[in-house]
Amino acid sequence: SGHYGRGYLFIALSGAILFGGGLVIFLLQLIFEKWKQVSHELWPQHYNEHEKVEEVELHNKLRHYIVNEVISLQTNKGLVLAILYFLFNVISVTLYINQSDQPLEQCEDVLNTCNWTLFADIGLNLFFLFHFVLRLIAAPNRLKFWFQMGSIVDFCTIPPCALALILERNWLGMRFMRALRFMQMGEILLTFNSTGTQEDDQRTEKRKKYRLRLCVDTTA
Repeated sequence: SGHYGRGYLFIALSGAILFGGGLVIFLLQLIFEKWKQVSHELWPQHYNEHEKVEEVELHNKLRHYIVNEVISLQTNKGLVLAILYFLFNVISVTLYINQSDQPLEQCEDVLNTCNWTLFADIGLNLFFLFHFVLRLIAAPNRLKFWFQMGSIVDFCTIPPCALALILERNWLGMRFMRALRFMQMGEILLTFNSTGTQEDDQRTEKRKKYRLRLCVDTTA
């Protein structure tokens, strides 16, 4: 019995990353703002407008590139990345459905077994981690981004995959939450249909509600 019933470790890890990471981001932002105020008061001569502009441009150069080139749906790179992200989410959910008839938690030597679904899940989560880092860098408000639904889905699915390798046990747990990312498909489709009019905005809101209902039904 000591080999099973450790699902709480996977949940605890995801919760620790969610709230611990949020606390770290909050403290770093607070320290950074305080440091800027103190530096401006102590060395005002170093904060002329020209230097501030150069500092901002240097600090945001990578972020601007990611926002405007890598993850923007208006570019080929961003569109391909978004489509791959959606397809990989579909594959991840399909793998979960394929394993849903198995025990919730399996204790096995995951590194020495020919479990192709496990290694496929590892590869998918590496891509999801890469995509998460891109979104984190591009986020204008990282604390708000940290607690968005998309980030929570990543916290509930990526860390448990890594912990499965450490504990040598496979836990299906919260992997069903990947179905929530099906809402991403609507953003891709809207790229081709968006006209920027008020009617388009109304249709967008209706599609969001429909995608949310569809996602909840699919998850259930």
